[in-house]
Amino acid sequence: MNWRGLAVVALTIPMLVPAQSANLSDTTGNVAITASIDLLPVSDRLAIQKHLEITSSELRATAIETARGKLFFVQATGNFFCSPTGNCSLWVLDVHYDVVLKTVAQSAKILKSNHQNRPDIQTTMHGSATSADRKQWHFQDTGYVVSACAVEEYANANGVPYPRPHITPYPCH
Repeated sequence: MNWRGLAVVALTIPMLVPAQSANLSDTTGNVAITASIDLLPVSDRLAIQKHLEITSSELRATAIETARGKLFFVQATGNFFCSPTGNCSLWVLDVHYDVVLKTVAQSAKILKSNHQNRPDIQTTMHGSATSADRKQWHFQDTGYVVSACAVEEYANANGVPYPRPHITPYPCH
């Protein structure tokens, strides 16, 4: 995977309205998972909570319309589910509320590429203020699998910011 051709993940730029469906036919971007799951329709909220076995006060969520139906991006909140750097449990559920991706991340991004008519997803997890772990996921059979991994560094060892992030691919485990 050539990471240099991908856009840098901006951690705070919401490109989609939280807890509402968005059409991804023409645009892609960061998935803003900032609204409480309580803003989803009751039937969706109850089904997601049942499948994840987590109460609503511990979750935020958004629904995304794709060619194969809705995908629900659900992220945990709080000390139990999140690290001090803001990385939290993240699940992607399909229209039947089956978990098709389970990981830990600070942000998620829908990519223009797709596999089996499902959008590829990029997640970013911060290890420090100056570096992040970036993974690209594609759909295979019944769920998402990691297809590419890279470290993204924003500054050198002395904290001096790079003009552009340094991206170093590494083998995925």
